[in-house]
Amino acid sequence: MTVDQGPIYYLCTHRHAYTMGVLLGYYDHGLGDLVRIIPYELADKLGSVAPGAFIFTDFERLSPAELQAAAALHDRIASLDRDLTLLNNPAIVPRRFELLKRLKAAGLNDFDVHRLHQRESLRRFPVFVRWESQHEPPLTGLIDSADALERAIARMPVHVRQDPDLMIVEYGAAPSADGRFRKYSAYKVGPTIYPQHCFINESWYIKFPSTRFTEADRAESRAYVNDNPHAAQIERVFTLAGIDYGRIDYGIVDGRIQTFEINNNPTVLTRPPGWD
Repeated sequence: MTVDQGPIYYLCTHRHAYTMGVLLGYYDHGLGDLVRIIPYELADKLGSVAPGAFIFTDFERLSPAELQAAAALHDRIASLDRDLTLLNNPAIVPRRFELLKRLKAAGLNDFDVHRLHQRESLRRFPVFVRWESQHEPPLTGLIDSADALERAIARMPVHVRQDPDLMIVEYGAAPSADGRFRKYSAYKVGPTIYPQHCFINESWYIKFPSTRFTEADRAESRAYVNDNPHAAQIERVFTLAGIDYGRIDYGIVDGRIQTFEINNNPTVLTRPPGWD
């Protein structure tokens, strides 16, 4: 996407507009009026729009009716001009569970996911339980047996363990040679892969880097961003997913990427400048 294409329209839920809004509101980005955030809640009030590029995001936070409306809006915009750039078709982008199932079936991931009612067929442990649609830590630690899984589920409140959004994830990470874990993240924007960071932590579940993030760790992360070593593998995952814009989070096991998720409304910058 280039400036001469006109504005970039970023469609997301109003509550989660901060993912792009922090960048636009607090940083000297030079984008001017180029990027325009459009909450889905206001999309039905749109009149005619100037030609530009459209990025559709936040699908797991939409109800089925809202998702259908987003897909209809995508198709309506596409019908106006077939040369417009539209990233992410709401009608085809998979949710996390479906994506991980596809990756396992295609041999790109070695681990699988299961619904709670499918747990009797589990043969691979350890596993953990998490929400499919939320970007929150797992609800459990690593569980190493079927009996322990039953006990963990029984401890959950009834309304939680009966929620169809829950899923069981087979453990798919591995420590590096130094005994620590690495989580890599990279964006895809149209045809281009942009590495974002390599977080290093002693824990298998990584949301942030370790508080003991050393200068050597920072240098390793910078080298990852500069070298973009996994671009070809990342492209295969995004192609299988049918996703044009998003951020992939993954680890490396035996030299192959293992995809944990693709966030289609990723946070570009988390905090305003000077945040302590």
